[in-house]
Amino acid sequence: ELLKRKIERAEEDIRSHILAALVACKYQVPVREVFRIQEQIRKEIEDATWTLSVLSDMGDYEHAAKLKDALRSDIVKNQKRIFLLLAMVYLPDPILAAQRNLGSSSSDKKAYALETLDNIISLEIKPLILQLMDDTIPLPQRHSWLTNHFPQERMSPHERLKEILQRSQKTVSSWTRACALFTIGNIGTMEFHDIVISGLNDPD
Repeated sequence: ELLKRKIERAEEDIRSHILAALVACKYQVPVREVFRIQEQIRKEIEDATWTLSVLSDMGDYEHAAKLKDALRSDIVKNQKRIFLLLAMVYLPDPILAAQRNLGSSSSDKKAYALETLDNIISLEIKPLILQLMDDTIPLPQRHSWLTNHFPQERMSPHERLKEILQRSQKTVSSWTRACALFTIGNIGTMEFHDIVISGLNDPD
């Protein structure tokens, strides 16, 4: 019960560990709590959509290579947490097998994984889940489809850097924030002075 109460409130790295622990304990949510899990999955997809928008807005910005790697890693973490949440609603073995197959280099295994998810998931947000997971669809196309459901504002790279540092630790990892600070350091402008000072005072 203690772990369950922390799922929605914990920072994103801690949330990943909590979900993994619950699945390792073979925890299955009662029917009355399925809606809450669905909303948590929706929030993970919304966070991933925001991250995709940041990547899109950063484009080929020359100072942001490490930051973009960190953002891509954050999307992978969103996907992993979605699988863990699904494993608490459905039988965990086929869900986790689908996760492994999606990570395979085999196109056949990827297709089988998506088919498995399509057959198992009955939640109304299934199309959102499949769209985020299907890496056979080009990233810009997935981003465009997801932003129809979770609208995102277009921003300049500098605005995105500020937003990353101001965003809740529930949705942005400490490493991504550190990469944003590293990017700002390479830019070398006083534009970010106040927000950098604020970021350096962050305990993480």
